[in-house]
Amino acid sequence: MKTAIPVVILNWNGFDDTCACVQSLLHSEGCDRMNILVVDNGSTNDYGRLVDTFSDCNLVTIIGLDSNLGFASGINHVAENYLDLSATKHFILLNNDTVVEPDWFEKLVSYRNQADLVSSCMIHFFDRGKMDNAGHLFLNTGEILPRGSGELVESHRTPQKTVGVCGGACLISTRVVKSIGLFDDYFDTGYEDAEFGLRAALAGFRSIYAPDAKVYHKIGQSIDKIRDRQYAIRLQSNINFTYLKLMPAGVIVANCPFIAAKFIGICLTAVLTRRWRLLDVQLNSALRTLLELSLIFRKRRDASRLRRISILEVFRLQTFFLSHYARYFVRFILRSEKTIFER
Repeated sequence: MKTAIPVVILNWNGFDDTCACVQSLLHSEGCDRMNILVVDNGSTNDYGRLVDTFSDCNLVTIIGLDSNLGFASGINHVAENYLDLSATKHFILLNNDTVVEPDWFEKLVSYRNQADLVSSCMIHFFDRGKMDNAGHLFLNTGEILPRGSGELVESHRTPQKTVGVCGGACLISTRVVKSIGLFDDYFDTGYEDAEFGLRAALAGFRSIYAPDAKVYHKIGQSIDKIRDRQYAIRLQSNINFTYLKLMPAGVIVANCPFIAAKFIGICLTAVLTRRWRLLDVQLNSALRTLLELSLIFRKRRDASRLRRISILEVFRLQTFFLSHYARYFVRFILRSEKTIFER
């Protein structure tokens, strides 16, 4: 009999979404090879209801945490205390605000011998012709972005190498965790999976996008509960932190002109278009990064020991920023859509 693969779902005051997610798993192919771990992250009253709902299902285990540890620390806690990493070669992370296709699990695990990290095809739940995430790409200005966000699903039908995976629906090899650890406890909720994926890539691990492993994502059901100015500043700070922590000094120096041009361009555009929230986030996140430099340098020492690829290979991981920022300008400036830092 094959070893069951843990599927970890974190819940925080999202009982209805979590139940729908688990039910979709229980009605999918290969569910008898899953060990579904639903982790209640200090919700107001969801833990008891989840226990009652799934008490008769031996495929589902409900774990209750006393307080909300956030996504990164919550997953780390489960990995350290509830996953036997010596007994399983892989585990899966799945957002509670997703619903999976019946063959999602089987399709996802079919890629496990091709890569160490496998991204699902994450599709907008409410607009199923549009992509949410097809794995991550890494810009030379430091940002790690979701591939395919807002694009047509039909344009992402082939497997692709990526720079990490979205923690919302992915398969992770335990050998990666044994080698580099899981999420950095610097993060709370947001960008922890991006940093983890880049750290894995720098350590020589391979990531791939699985286009036929389809998940429908409601997007932001938990994040929208905490999205505010401080969250936006923290998210931009997380981008800065990750880049300065992980990148070799030579790569940072080579990209400094592009990073400076991007920062100045965004700030000038924010002033000219009176997008004061965007300007506020840019300036305050830069200040926060300056105040955290001592922490970043301590983290750099540990991160440099994990790096296994050459500087040339690091440059090859990057995507030049300009085309992505041209699209950014059209969407968020000319069309006046709100950026993630202004919502």
